[in-house]
Amino acid sequence: MTNILLIEDDPTHRDIIRRILETQHYAVRAVAGAAEGIALAIQIQPQVIILDGGLPEIDGIEATRRLKSHPRTRHIPILLVTAYTDSFDRSAARAVGCDDYEEKPIEFASLIRKINQLRAGSLPGAN
Repeated sequence: MTNILLIEDDPTHRDIIRRILETQHYAVRAVAGAAEGIALAIQIQPQVIILDGGLPEIDGIEATRRLKSHPRTRHIPILLVTAYTDSFDRSAARAVGCDDYEEKPIEFASLIRKINQLRAGSLPGAN
């Protein structure tokens, strides 16, 4: 079973994403904030991190930078999800180590395909 850490501040989105992933037999730990998510990632070593790009206080770009600079989490694939497609800086996300991204509203077949590709080590690249 693939262990996923979901970092999403919106409780409705967090619940929907978690439930859909669980129906696909993923084990999901979900938290609301980046600081909590970074600490949990260091502790539990998930196989994939799904990270909201628009988190308050520490945004997804900065959280990715921190995760990719830590020796215990730098190897974990990060899939950034964002609703801010106009202002989302794909090159900045790639520069800090984001492995892929998905736009909101999430197309779940695409998200699951990307998770599987990240787990298999075949990074699909940004859209």
